[in-house]
Amino acid sequence: MINQFIFPHFLDQKDLIVNFKEENTSSDGGLLLLKNVSNDLSISSGFTKCLNDTRDQRYIKHQLSEIITQRVYQFAGGYDDVSASDKIKDDPVFKLLCNKGSKVLSGTSTQNRIENNISISELHKIEEYKIGLYLKRNNKRIKKLVKKRKPLVLDLDPTHIITH
Repeated sequence: MINQFIFPHFLDQKDLIVNFKEENTSSDGGLLLLKNVSNDLSISSGFTKCLNDTRDQRYIKHQLSEIITQRVYQFAGGYDDVSASDKIKDDPVFKLLCNKGSKVLSGTSTQNRIENNISISELHKIEEYKIGLYLKRNNKRIKKLVKKRKPLVLDLDPTHIITH
């Protein structure tokens, strides 16, 4: 029986050891595969640039960029409700994804304060950023459509209903 796997210098950091005996474990190891994609696209930093941090900097424990990075990975991991922040704030995989080492991630109250203070203009910036990401990722396909003079439809709503 195999007790552990070792991935040397995983994500250009320390060795990643996967075993099945440790107490401090996570079921979200698959998210580690998204870290390079997220870094390549600058997803977290892009979202962070859309927001103004109006908190009093003297009293904060978590930088806005850290909170946004955590939230991005929470969504990717299926933790779309902000209340899940308390569940994953000690998760070793999420700490690795967010470059927090042994520090605790932000909890529900911190995440709520950020989400509840986003302005309409910040939401517009976020939407513009998401469209820009889409266009960046699909640049080659869009160029082919333009060459063929075919229409480009951006269906950005969250439903599976085809846009007309």
